[in-house]
Amino acid sequence: MVLGALASTLMGAFGTTLNELNQNDPELGIQLIAGLSSNFLNQVMEGTLDASLLTESSPFALPQTVQWTELYKEPMILILPNSIKSSRSHDSQLPVIRFERNTWTGHLVEQTIKVNKLKIQDSMELNSVAAIIELVRQGLGYSIVPKRANIAWAEDRQLSLKELSGKTIYRKVGLLERRKHSDKMLLKSLSNNFYRE
Repeated sequence: MVLGALASTLMGAFGTTLNELNQNDPELGIQLIAGLSSNFLNQVMEGTLDASLLTESSPFALPQTVQWTELYKEPMILILPNSIKSSRSHDSQLPVIRFERNTWTGHLVEQTIKVNKLKIQDSMELNSVAAIIELVRQGLGYSIVPKRANIAWAEDRQLSLKELSGKTIYRKVGLLERRKHSDKMLLKSLSNNFYRE
């Protein structure tokens, strides 16, 4: 079985789940491919991937040939270098380091900026949450990122987290599969493992 997964999920529940599945049934032979959600949709539709763990495609509608099951969600949060103390000082002092706009997570960042009426000064765009977090730690800007469950945010002394005052936007992560997939039991097992987390 060939599964796609966001790189950011491999450090959390998905890695633990795959390990359990492989230990329980070594014959599965799961091949894992890391990448971007937008690429995985086409690969699942074409049959290159049997299934994929990816972010919800909103605002894009999914084709009828595939189904998506939500596994968990992550709130979008504002992160700043710890040296910035005021909750509004990010508006004028630092540029924003964005997640790439043409990605699904990038659309969520844009939505978060709009609903919270943030005044921003763009600096750079990246497609890696880990890289963005590191640049914020170094003081190169601030960012809006999904609050991933597999990061020890409270222990990070170089970052300051701010909840946004407007509507909370969530990045929803789920399992995408073809509706006529031949191995429903395995995919059901993946889903059940996530719901236990």
